[in-house]
Formats: sequence, structure tokens, C-alpha cells
Amino acid sequence: MKKTLSGPGMALYALGLVGVRLLTLTLSMYTLRFFAPTQSTGLPLLLPIGVIGIIQGLTTIIDCLIDPWIATYSDNSKNPKGRRIPMMRKFAVPAAFFCLIVFFTPVGHESWVNVIWVVVALFLYCICRSLYDINYQAFVPELIPDPKRRVNYFTIRAFFIVIVNLVTASVPALVVIFRGMGVTATTAWRMCIAIFPALSFILMLLPALIIKETDYVEKTGVISEKINMLKSLKGALSIREFRFFMIGALLIDFAVGCFNASLLFYIDLLFGLSGTIATILFMGLTVLSLALYPFIIWLSRRIGKRKMMLISISSCTVAYLLILLYIPLGTLFGSATIQPGSFWTGLAGEGARVSYIIILFLVGAAFAYPLATSNIIGSSMYADFAHYDMLKSGQNRSGMFFAVLSIIQAIPGGIVPAVVGLLIYLGSVDKTPTVTGVHLTALVSLVTNSLGFLFYWLYNEKNIFSVIFAAKSQEQAEKA
Repeated sequence: MKKTLSGPGMALYALGLVGVRLLTLTLSMYTLRFFAPTQSTGLPLLLPIGVIGIIQGLTTIIDCLIDPWIATYSDNSKNPKGRRIPMMRKFAVPAAFFCLIVFFTPVGHESWVNVIWVVVALFLYCICRSLYDINYQAFVPELIPDPKRRVNYFTIRAFFIVIVNLVTASVPALVVIFRGMGVTATTAWRMCIAIFPALSFILMLLPALIIKETDYVEKTGVISEKINMLKSLKGALSIREFRFFMIGALLIDFAVGCFNASLLFYIDLLFGLSGTIATILFMGLTVLSLALYPFIIWLSRRIGKRKMMLISISSCTVAYLLILLYIPLGTLFGSATIQPGSFWTGLAGEGARVSYIIILFLVGAAFAYPLATSNIIGSSMYADFAHYDMLKSGQNRSGMFFAVLSIIQAIPGGIVPAVVGLLIYLGSVDKTPTVTGVHLTALVSLVTNSLGFLFYWLYNEKNIFSVIFAAKSQEQAEKA
């Protein structure tokens, strides 16, 4: 008889995703900052202008092409130790290693040798990360088949992810500390960034080494028929609700990705604030989003996941508008500046405008609800689709659904650096980002966010849950 995963077991399994999140955040938040530096960072230009965005775009395309193959291989695996866990064990360490070496380029100045280095490192990272992540995600609906208990798991996971967001946001503050100790800018950034891959491989290995897959899954799939990759992909995309959800998620992830990649540029170039304040911002955002978790769980049982995501997207719209309208809003809030010697001088910088600090924290407040909602609700919806498809098709094609999830996450991860990397240099005459270019990234986020809202509006979750709950009721009736 299959075991039921306990609460502590859910927490243990969630650590694997936390490790993956550490890697993806490290690359999404700091690749552009490291390879497209402003003068205030003190970092040298290691790659030709705009190249880092193109590199990430190309590696993303390759990643998207191989993900369905990885998913099909996993779904068809006949490994007696399980389909998912053995693959997770093999690729945790390589994923962390290749993420790390992206930032350790061999030449200390602008060079095409560095370009080749980054291309190879990112390509191998994408492959290894996908081999771990797709198997990890695909195991969730098998490990926790009850949709209501899955919400508990995603809540635990979301709590960990929020902490990870805070930890990764501490890099600018840590860099300041290391620079104060006489370390060069390049060394300081590399020392701080290296912490996360080192931690991530430990977190990724823990559930893979401790959890025994065969204790929770009695057989490798619902039926013995071999799963064809193209048919499996076609089957996933044939679900109308999944198509609407998938396109909406892709657009929203792109909008948020643009914002994340540009945030330190907003703080530096638009607001003229010290990077240290980013750590304070994320601390406040973390506390506020955590405080919303009980409310999120309560609300999900009353209005459904779709409506919660629509509210979340609307809240993101507010944040993007605040960035776009920072000049008139700054005028509205007044021209007062931070006085020398005050508490805020060390955080925001001497002479920083109070109005811009207010706008920045309003942006953080606007993102608190979306952060809490997407971490709990958004992630759980993929498991719901995989569960629905298994009931309708008679095949366990969870791997393919999470391959699509991986693709949706990878596409913005590749396109965003290319778009942002080109936009921020708009009108540049000295190879440094411009205010106009950085400001335009907020407009891009606003437009794609609005399109994402439209597709989520078209998604009807009742069609999915009616099948899942009917199967659950039938199972309970048979047991009775």
C-alpha cells in the first residue's frame, strides 16, 4: 500500500525546489547586473554590449527544444527505483556547478573568450537544471495526489521560496560589506554569488537522497503503453483551459522577469538610490507576503484560484504604473531629500529624494500579494492540469506538463535578458545603461502583464476541477 506524505515530508521535498529557485534567481537577478554594469558598480565590462541577452536567448531556445524529450524519457522510464528521484540525484550537483561558473569568466576584460565561456556554461546549466526540475515537478501529483493537500505542500514551498527571494536580494548589501574590506568589485560580486550555488546543490540533493519514490508510487504510470513524445505534447496542448493558462502564464512571467532584471537599474538610475536599499525593500516585501499566507489559503477556498490570479495580475499593474509615473509622482510627493548623517543616508544614499523612497516601497507593497499568490496558487495549478489529464487520458504524462512549465519559465528567462539588455542601452554613448532605456522596461512589463490578464480571464477552472473532484468522490465511494 502506498504511503501518504506527511507534513515534514512535504517540507523536505520542498527543499529541492528551493535549491532550483536559488539557481534561477541568481541568474535572473544578477546576470545582467554583472555583465552589463553601470559605473556605480565598479565592475568591468566582460562581454560586448548586448551579447549576454542574446546568449541567454539562444540557450533558452535550445532548452525549450530538449525539455519535451526529457519529459518523455522520464515518463517512459522503467527504472525499478522510480522514474523521477534517480534523475534528480544525478543532476543536482552539475546544475549548481554550471550556474556558478557562468560568473567566473577567464578573462578580466571585454573578450570573446568570455562569450564562449558563458555560452557553454549556460547551455550545460540549462540541460542539467531541466533534468532535475522536470522530474521534480512531475513527481508532485504522484507524491501528493489529493488537490487539497497539494495546496498545503505549495504553501510550505512558497514560504521557503519567499525566504530564498530575501536571501538572494541581499547580494548588493553583501557586496558593499566586502568592498569595505578592500576586495575588488569583481571579487566581491563573485564571492556573494557563489554562496547560492553552493547552498542549492545541498538543498536539491536532500529530498532526492532521503525520499524513496517506490514508497509512494506503486507503478510507473497508469497504463503500460509507451508514451510518445509528440502525442504526449499534443495531448497536453489539446486541453483548452491549459492553453489559455499557459499563454497567460508566459506573458505574466515575462512581465515579472523584465521587472526583476531591471529593479536594480530602477533603484540606481531612475531613483538615484543606493543598492543597499534593495535589501530593505525585499525584507519588507518578504514580511508582508508571509503575513498574507493565511489570507491566501482562506481566500483560495472561497473564490477559486483563477480569481486570485486575476487580482494578483492587477496588483502587478499598479507596481508597473508606479515605475512608469515616477517623475510626476515624485513631484506630487515633494522634493525633500535625506539629510546627511541620518539613518537613511547609509541605506538610500546622501541626498536621496524621500519621494522616490516612498514610490519604491509602494512598488514593494504592490508586489506582496502577487508574490504570495503565485508561489502558492500559480504553481499548484500545473499539478491540477497534470492530474486532470491523467484522469481523462488514462496515462501519467506529468512529465510533459512540467516540461511545458519549464519551457514557460525558460522562455522569459532567455528573452528577458535580450530585451532588457538591449533596451537599457537605448541612446547610450558611453557603453552604460541610460535612464530612457531603463524606464522603457517598465512599459514593456505593463503591456505584457495586461495581455496576460486577458488570457487568465478566458481560463475556466471549473472544467478542470469538476473532473478531479468527481474522480475523488468515486474513489471514496468505492472505499466505502
